[in-house]
Amino acid sequence: MTPLPSSLAGFRIRALALACGVIIVCLAFTEYLARFIEKHVVTELRNELHQDGLEIRRQLEREMSERVTVLRQAVSFWLFSEEVSREEFRGYAGRLLSQKQELFFNLSYSGPDFKLRWAEPETLTRNVIGLDHSIDPYRYPHMTPQEIRDEVVIGGVYRLKAADREGFCIIAPIFYGTRFEGFITGTVVLEALFRDVISPAKLLDRHVTVRDSRGQGKILFNAGVEVPPGTLEERIRFTLENLEWDLEIWAQPLEKGLLNTPHHLIRLVGVLAALILGSALGGLWYGKQRIRSSEGSLRQHAAELEQANRRLAGANHQLEEANDQLEEANDQLKEAKLGNEYTIQELERANSRLEATNSRLGAVNEELATANTQLRDLNKELDDFNHVVSHDLKEPLRGIQAFSQFLLEDYADKLDEFGRSYLENLMSSASRMQQLINDLMQLARVTKTRATHQVVNMNHVLENAIQDLAYTIRVKDALLDIPKDLPEIWGDPTHLLILVKNLISNGLKYNNKPAPRLTVRWTASDNMVEFRFQDNGIGIDPRYHKKIFELFERLVVQEEYEGTGAGLAISKKIIEQHGGVIWVESTPGQGSTFVFTLPRADAREIETVEQPAH
Repeated sequence: MTPLPSSLAGFRIRALALACGVIIVCLAFTEYLARFIEKHVVTELRNELHQDGLEIRRQLEREMSERVTVLRQAVSFWLFSEEVSREEFRGYAGRLLSQKQELFFNLSYSGPDFKLRWAEPETLTRNVIGLDHSIDPYRYPHMTPQEIRDEVVIGGVYRLKAADREGFCIIAPIFYGTRFEGFITGTVVLEALFRDVISPAKLLDRHVTVRDSRGQGKILFNAGVEVPPGTLEERIRFTLENLEWDLEIWAQPLEKGLLNTPHHLIRLVGVLAALILGSALGGLWYGKQRIRSSEGSLRQHAAELEQANRRLAGANHQLEEANDQLEEANDQLKEAKLGNEYTIQELERANSRLEATNSRLGAVNEELATANTQLRDLNKELDDFNHVVSHDLKEPLRGIQAFSQFLLEDYADKLDEFGRSYLENLMSSASRMQQLINDLMQLARVTKTRATHQVVNMNHVLENAIQDLAYTIRVKDALLDIPKDLPEIWGDPTHLLILVKNLISNGLKYNNKPAPRLTVRWTASDNMVEFRFQDNGIGIDPRYHKKIFELFERLVVQEEYEGTGAGLAISKKIIEQHGGVIWVESTPGQGSTFVFTLPRADAREIETVEQPAH
């Protein structure tokens, strides 16, 4: 393959720089977004931990209130009965514990002397009968004749021997008027209390620790998932009379996996999007610059071909002159032989002229050989260019489209609306680039291939074009007015089908009416047929009536109307190959009429313009 010129090497460097710049910008934006979301996630988690702590504290308050209420009911039972025996107390306490067994570990009664007399269940508390409550102000605060008052009192935390666990007492004094009759005590096991307050669902992704603030931070309860270093913590203090606890709630680790946290997922998607978008933009820009450079090469090759044709024409003219001279020399020889009127000197002069003519013929043959060599080189360069367009440029586009489709299918639920929109725009740009390459290849085939002329029925050409565009016509709800008596044309049926499809497609594409309309009319002259394709589309400013037939010239933005701007240039090339002309009659907002001429089938002597086959 012919090596790339230095300008294309520069295009490659600029395309690489553009791709790197886009990748850096995308990565920077992705990192900013990931850090913002990570900060938001941490804030939300801290708020959740704080709300969990407040909820646990409210539940503790409700549980303690319920236990105090139960003890007040027991005091009311005592006061109502006036005289309560040991058996009556045990029966009442037994029923109460069976109904509210999750509230108290045991219930006991102590007399006015502050010594414990009865307890239920007795088997668990037999060794504490006769215990003097006034000697332990921590467990039983205000239990002295001087301090006792008609209020429920909550004692401090201590080790329950019967339960072999941490707990505390709730003490409800009994007063008949102002006479002190003793008190009822309910023993609460801390572990049972916290199991009631903290639901198992909270412990699935949290760790809860309860510490006794007045007991040098002693741990009273510890449950939940393991607590790795560096996790988030929220601390809430619970205070009720002699109880002062710190509730510590720890969150499960944030770093659970690459795809399980939103900020890591955004970083992954951002890297992929940056690589794809940067490669795509760089590749598209490089491809566009290479096409422009190739257009210049094509124009140069066309000029060289035209120059070679002129040299061939000059060589043919010299050959004709040489043949005339040879015929003249032969006539002179015949005359010399028949009449013996020429001298030997005249024959020698004739031979000299023949040798000079042969010498000129040799020079002409050398020029012809040189021209043929140049033509072969030009054809090879054209073939190389076709290979670059059809393979080297299409292959990366197919890769971009495939990987973009994979991302949309596999990661659509992980992308936000902007990410999906970026991928859809990328796929649309790749499709437009592929269509641009296809149009360029079609133009090359029309220019390079010799047209095969024959009698063509234009009715059949229009029917085939409408069948190929049936889906677009049905979607646009278009109305086509085409007569059934179209004439026969002397031309190439394949090229004429491309011409008609381009004109119908343009009439439907550049049309903003609810019901697009396309009308076809024709008139015949001596040797040519004039066709008129009229639509009710957006129209064309008269300033651009010639410009629209140039390659890749578009007058509207890509977002409003699709297309590459190659269709009319291809149509013009086809009509010129058939010896006709094309022009447009249009006013903006009033539609367009494309007028072109083609040779009649009964006028085959019309000279057509054809490119030589290579």
